[in-house]
Amino acid sequence: PMVKYRMPYDKHVEEHPHMASFVASVNGNDFLTDPTGSRRFLPFEVLSIDINRARAVSMDAVYAEAKSLLQSGYRYWFNDEEIAELYRESEAFQVQTAEMELLLRCFELPTTDSDCSYLTTTEILTY
Repeated sequence: PMVKYRMPYDKHVEEHPHMASFVASVNGNDFLTDPTGSRRFLPFEVLSIDINRARAVSMDAVYAEAKSLLQSGYRYWFNDEEIAELYRESEAFQVQTAEMELLLRCFELPTTDSDCSYLTTTEILTY
């Protein structure tokens, strides 16, 4: 599918083809710091690896299968329901930033618009 983003120094967000995926590993379970961007990650915990079985996997066969699925029109992106499930499942990997803790401790969610005060980030920092 297409993804929307603003290129460096561009003025407008534009659609671009999704060109790459990223795979990484981390130590520990608290690495997602941006709750709005967590759908970009598919976190899961690996309890053990059978290294001999992993080495026996033919990466050429994996690539061929992925290419075949792509060419057959296989949907490889998440729909809205799957994104909601991903958010729920990734909560265990969320880290509470100091900024988020400060906001949660010092501010309340208003019950009506009349209770609202719209503040910039700078105004919040100096509140």
